[in-house]
Amino acid sequence: MMRLQSLVGLEIQKITDEIDEKKKLIEYLEGIIGDPLKLDGVIREEMEYMKNKYGDERKSKLSEDLSVYNIAGSLKAFKEAADKIKEDVIVWIGNDYSARILYQTRIQTIPDETLDLIYTHNQDKLIVITDIGELVVQRLKDLGSFVMKQNALNLKEHFGLKGKIVFAKTLHFEFTDLVFLTNKNSIKKTKKELVLSFKKFPTTIMGLGEGEKILSVEAVNNGEHICILTKQGWMLLFKSDDIRPMGKTAGGVKSIELQEGDNVANMFIHRDEPFILIHSDKNGKLLTLEDLKIWKRARKGQVVMTGNEILEGGISIVE
Repeated sequence: MMRLQSLVGLEIQKITDEIDEKKKLIEYLEGIIGDPLKLDGVIREEMEYMKNKYGDERKSKLSEDLSVYNIAGSLKAFKEAADKIKEDVIVWIGNDYSARILYQTRIQTIPDETLDLIYTHNQDKLIVITDIGELVVQRLKDLGSFVMKQNALNLKEHFGLKGKIVFAKTLHFEFTDLVFLTNKNSIKKTKKELVLSFKKFPTTIMGLGEGEKILSVEAVNNGEHICILTKQGWMLLFKSDDIRPMGKTAGGVKSIELQEGDNVANMFIHRDEPFILIHSDKNGKLLTLEDLKIWKRARKGQVVMTGNEILEGGISIVE
């Protein structure tokens, strides 16, 4: 009996000692929590312990000298990088050469007045040329964002142009030169690199004589064929290499040997397509390459349409 009482007494004493220890620990922890300095010290000790046991040697260095950092320059670089991010866009060009830059991947309904749809990105550039030789090159992103329900951008008013727009294309497709045909039977070729080298717009891209205006502008690659059509039904097909590249203000050279009373009507580019479709003010006609001959520039060419018709234009087609 005395043995059991002794054991019980020892257990009670042990429990009492543990309670006293817990009270002292609680009192100690409450003292830390209630004292910001002690709390900071404990946190510092824990951080030092974790650093010493698990941390790697620091590779970066802290400095209070802000003179070594160009904060303004960093922000500028960030903005410039953000400005160069490519986003998919559709460029809608109307028959009147108005434009919409659409930040979307498809158009559900294509309006009847659509002249061209170009699937590209907002960093692409739009080239605009008028019949009096004015040139503008503008990044698509700088033209704003549109939806089809909005009024299209009037490019002539937007750029302050005086002439009639005859060309509006982007750089998205590959070409090496731009070719210009005037109502005075002059043709000129200018390198794409020269067109893109200009900084101030509008600028002049071709020197024109009195009463002379640009009828047509086409983008062409080396080795492709240029086709000149006349109103009386003549056609001249020759290699684009027959025209040497010319400078900004240069005029053109003779494109075709005209018959008396005839004049140039239009121009288009023939690549590898097997057929050419020409059209007059009355009907159309399909030609095959077997019917045609490759000439040199400034030759007469060949008759492709006869009768009381005025030849107006043509295109190359696959079938």
